[in-house]
Amino acid sequence: MFGTGHSPLQNFPSDVLIAGHVKLRGAAISDQRSMLPFDSKEFMKALPTWLGRDSPLLNCMNAAKQLALLVVLLSVQALGQARPGTASIKTPASEAQPWEYTLTVDGFIVPDGTSYVDPVLTADHRWLHLEARYNEESLRTASLWVGYNFSHGDIRAGDKWEFDITPMIGGVFGRLNGIAPGCEASLSYKKKVVLSIGNEFVFDTTSKSGNFYYAWPQFTYSPVEWLHIGAVAQHTAAYHTALNIQRGFLVGVSHKKWEFTTYVFSPGTASTTVVLETGISF
Repeated sequence: MFGTGHSPLQNFPSDVLIAGHVKLRGAAISDQRSMLPFDSKEFMKALPTWLGRDSPLLNCMNAAKQLALLVVLLSVQALGQARPGTASIKTPASEAQPWEYTLTVDGFIVPDGTSYVDPVLTADHRWLHLEARYNEESLRTASLWVGYNFSHGDIRAGDKWEFDITPMIGGVFGRLNGIAPGCEASLSYKKKVVLSIGNEFVFDTTSKSGNFYYAWPQFTYSPVEWLHIGAVAQHTAAYHTALNIQRGFLVGVSHKKWEFTTYVFSPGTASTTVVLETGISF
């Protein structure tokens, strides 16, 4: 707090210094002028000078006050600042991904058989995929699924290619009871071409003879944004035909969140099956 070589005792008159030793923090410090006699009158004369406005003693006290004030201000500033790692981090709104839902209803028109409706509801949130089906694996049979979404590329963000795959596990119950591992995958090029497949293997828990493999691969081409055409195939146990695997074509249109598609399997044969599909995303 004081300059080099400067001491508040330097301005004391030599004849008013107290003889002996000055003790500071238990250590004895000898003053070179400790042998001078103490004169009370001279000390009283010098006291106003030391207590005046420009006295060294008051200067020391003022310096101490200023230092204490500086310490307080720095402490308040330090307390007002957030410590590293304690500040709350808010996720930008663009990174907040809401749930995405899709409802698809397929109406199967089966010749010489039972026509039926197959609704499928999906819910996706980041990596989580949930799905509920009815009449998919078998008539009067439901299934619940959970899966993990993997994705590489994003066509909506401007990428040319996008690959999506969702491995799943499902529980089947109703007229058919079992456990079914499955997988849905798709490969897209721009917004023109999509190659996709949904498949599963159902393990019938009541009888091994009820085990079966289900698959629905399809290829879709969109010459314009609202129109899509392509080829499709399926292997199913929901109904029986003369063909083990049915092949056909599809034609569909879309508008905003809605999509309407017609599938024709085994066209020109006695086993021709038509599927009318309506889907909405929200």
